[in-house]
Amino acid sequence: MFKIVICEDNSFFREYLSNFISKIFLEINKEVEILEFTRGEELVENYPEKVDIFF
Repeated sequence: MFKIVICEDNSFFREYLSNFISKIFLEINKEVEILEFTRGEELVENYPEKVDIFF
């Protein structure tokens, strides 16, 4: 499973990117976990382990 982090304060862009990534992984039949953060501080405070890609 891939773990992807999206850190974006604009909810429209954050949701758009999350949906786009989800569709791609569904098409290639791979599991993905997408974690969304609205601020860099929030990401640092809740820093996940073993992340494959950051946006």
